[in-house]
Amino acid sequence: MKTITLIWPEGEIDALGPAPSGGGFQFVPRDIDQEDDVDTGDGVMIITPWHEEAWDSLDAALGALPDQARVPLLIGLIGTVTKDDLTELQGALRETEWGHAHVVVTEPAAFWLAVQQSGWLPKAAPSRWPLYQKVENSPLGLTSEDLAHRVKATIHEIADDLGRLKAEGTLLSMAGHWMTQGQYTRVRRTLELALLNLHELQPREIMFPATDVVVHAGLPFRAKVVERIFERMVTDGLVRMEKRRVAHADFRPDLQKRTRELLDRALRELELCGPNAPTVPELASLMQVPSQAVSEILRIGLEAGEVVMVDEERYMGRAQILQIVEDMKAKLDPDGFRVGEFRDALESSRKFAVPLLEWINKNGLTRREGERHIFVD
Repeated sequence: MKTITLIWPEGEIDALGPAPSGGGFQFVPRDIDQEDDVDTGDGVMIITPWHEEAWDSLDAALGALPDQARVPLLIGLIGTVTKDDLTELQGALRETEWGHAHVVVTEPAAFWLAVQQSGWLPKAAPSRWPLYQKVENSPLGLTSEDLAHRVKATIHEIADDLGRLKAEGTLLSMAGHWMTQGQYTRVRRTLELALLNLHELQPREIMFPATDVVVHAGLPFRAKVVERIFERMVTDGLVRMEKRRVAHADFRPDLQKRTRELLDRALRELELCGPNAPTVPELASLMQVPSQAVSEILRIGLEAGEVVMVDEERYMGRAQILQIVEDMKAKLDPDGFRVGEFRDALESSRKFAVPLLEWINKNGLTRREGERHIFVD
């Protein structure tokens, strides 16, 4: 059972009403006027009604919270909670690190209903909670095999329950290795710090093998699990990854002058090609440079995070793609669009549009809902 502390302005917490039960969470109310440090427990939810006096008292409470608890989440819930409210609340609470969130409500009576309907209180059958608890009690999560052994069942017998826990977002699956969101967040931070340390120790290396980063971090994961974790970190915008080699998203190498000049030339030609990404021979012809030299400068560009391989043969500049995404936001329906609509707005062909959209999806710039794609801010 996780304990979630509710922080509320003095004398107003009763306005929320009783917390619902279920989902493996226990909610503990607490006024934010208390002077002692806030014990975060398993998670903190800062809740404040929408008025100026509440904000004044909230400022003092925020100073008592550890840095990882200061996650801004401002959602105004009105008496009639819309589907969009619930979707935003569900996504934000699930993605909030350490389970901390700051929720602003305009109508306290609507709050618990919204939390329940949002999915953050999983409506899991009791038979599935032993699986979650076994994973949660293991510092780095468990493999399917270990999990089945600990609940005295076969992998086949627990497969459906694991699938539901994954679909709910209660557990994350990394190539058959299961983690809670909190465990993934801690592992992600450990890997991020290890990668930054490698960049500091070896500043001339642009990328490192993913398995080397895991060894440097002192984590015991097998190669396939490592790959899945880093793929998720790519989606989270923390790392770049090319062919199982990774670099921190914020790391930019200091390239030698001639290398920099050649890479800039390649980027200019790629931009002139627009969405019709060229192959290496096509780019070499445009630059009037040998294909071998173009392949090498594209490799450097990939590792430096300035070039993107949109499919097995074709390349584009990262900044170029980001600009295309911004242009498409102005042309396409913000509630979602299909591949054909993206192709038409791009004024290109399916040959180029499909791999580009796949890259955009993979890197978290859009998300899929059925056949439609929705831009992510």
